[in-house]
Amino acid sequence: MTRATGFWRRHRSLIIGSLGIVLNVAYLLKGYLQHGSGIVEHLSSEARHDLWLFVGLLLLIPLFLAIGFLLEQTERERRRFETLFESASDGIYVRDLDGTIKFANSKFLEIHGVRREDVIRKRSTELLALPRPERKKISWMIRQAILRGEPPPPLEAPFRRPDGSPGWLHVNLAFLKEGSQVKEVLGISRDITERKHAELLIASRNKVLELVAQDAPLSQVLETICRSIEELAPGVLCSILFLEGEKMRHGAAPSLPEEYNRKIDGLTIGPTVGSCGTAAYLKKPVIVSDTFSDPLWADFRDIARQYGLRACWSTPILSHQGEGLGTFAMYYRQVRSPSAYELQLIEQTTHLAALALERQRNAELLRSSEARYRSLFESMPIGLYRSTPEGRILDVNDALVQMLGYPSREALLATPAQALFFDIT
Repeated sequence: MTRATGFWRRHRSLIIGSLGIVLNVAYLLKGYLQHGSGIVEHLSSEARHDLWLFVGLLLLIPLFLAIGFLLEQTERERRRFETLFESASDGIYVRDLDGTIKFANSKFLEIHGVRREDVIRKRSTELLALPRPERKKISWMIRQAILRGEPPPPLEAPFRRPDGSPGWLHVNLAFLKEGSQVKEVLGISRDITERKHAELLIASRNKVLELVAQDAPLSQVLETICRSIEELAPGVLCSILFLEGEKMRHGAAPSLPEEYNRKIDGLTIGPTVGSCGTAAYLKKPVIVSDTFSDPLWADFRDIARQYGLRACWSTPILSHQGEGLGTFAMYYRQVRSPSAYELQLIEQTTHLAALALERQRNAELLRSSEARYRSLFESMPIGLYRSTPEGRILDVNDALVQMLGYPSREALLATPAQALFFDIT
């Protein structure tokens, strides 16, 4: 069937053009069979009675040749546009007004990871990784645009990439009209996943940095980091643990079961303590694709089964000096290994978490230092004070208040530093 179709497409102009000759020959053959050697006299008689019959028969030849030529021209144009569409770097498809796909080029099939026979007669919105209400909203928007006769504005929508990872599409729509009536919709789609991921990562990072700059509580910063990553990688459950000596402490894990968080809070790190305990101990990433079979989870297999945590990838959070601060983990409820995009997320997240944890640690060190200074300042038996170069007293200890005989610390603070001294000369 395919060979016959190919032969027809290659030679149909010749075949159709030959039909005119074939019909003329058939007419002559019929006359010969009916009248034998008297066919010439018969044709002369017919011509005298109906000349236009012969004129019409003769015109069939150029008529069929013209039809064949037009079909060949149409076929060439079809092949030209098909080549143009197939060589395009964007996915191109044509759908009817109900949303059913009628044509799709190879790039479109590649973007969605489908075969041509699977996508034809399928609704275009079904290829988007959107809840049904959102798909209906897009379909409604397109229908309203059709009623107005103007294409809708470009849209960006999530979809599921061939490897199963979440992606983003940029879609431009144009209307194919007959006169003023819209007959079909031409769609041009482009995979903008990398660009969109970069934008979302930058937005997420800026949000976290803003919280850090505002001295937001550490728990809020760490939870924001986890939730941001969970938005960027649907299906993931994030966890951040920080170190207190050799023990892991709960930092943030908004989507993990609270009971699970309580059970791992306070575990001592070691070479076979699941993913996080091992990553913190080795100061190296630990990728466990199947917690039910990996030896690192031998002591925690039951808890993994209990909460349905099938994969866990943990990365140590290190300070600038290489000191362990904690771990960042990504959990999944199915067996899987990280994609290149997820590895990028892990790298950026550990940097952000390190910034937050290191800032928190430095703040604690500063508070501790201030507390030691205050204790020393107050416990000294001699009078001490701090003042500005202009002579405004900022702080005094109780020994100085008693030494100078002031009724209170506040009264001494209200006194200029110059008033505490006199010229003995």
